[in-house]
Amino acid sequence: MLLKPLKSILMILAFGLSFSVQAQCSYTLTLLDSYGDGWNGNSMYAQTSGYSPSTLTLSTGSTISYQISITTGDTLTFGWLGGGQWQSECSFTVTDNATGTTVYTSPAGNLMSTTSPQYTVVCTLTSNSTPCLYNTPYTESFSGAGLLRTSERAYQSVASSRASCIYI
Repeated sequence: MLLKPLKSILMILAFGLSFSVQAQCSYTLTLLDSYGDGWNGNSMYAQTSGYSPSTLTLSTGSTISYQISITTGDTLTFGWLGGGQWQSECSFTVTDNATGTTVYTSPAGNLMSTTSPQYTVVCTLTSNSTPCLYNTPYTESFSGAGLLRTSERAYQSVASSRASCIYI
């Protein structure tokens, strides 16, 4: 007898609740090329604390953007690797998606260090944050000009190895 009301309550909870699935800190990394022909063999990395970095580049064109989300307590680091020609054409920006504010604009590639990070941010709980309600493993596919398959694989290995919302 008790089983029937319990089943009804569970059905109401399962279908009646709506959750927002998002991480607590979300950023847009935009790679830029001032000449419009890609980064000519240059690259950079994005790394979440405790995980291997994802190497990113702009294969062709003047811009590509990546969405990166981390959870409270995580550190996100961006660094320049260089390695190609025409470094003076290469730059990147980091935008806080919660506010729409550009929080970092890099200098041209020929002025960036390859031995120390260019920008580091730590995700802290703020009044604008939404707790992460999604457990991994989680796989997401990306599309757009200049997408590197290596970045997608790195994203999947980072996401599948951690029970939180991390997208790289």
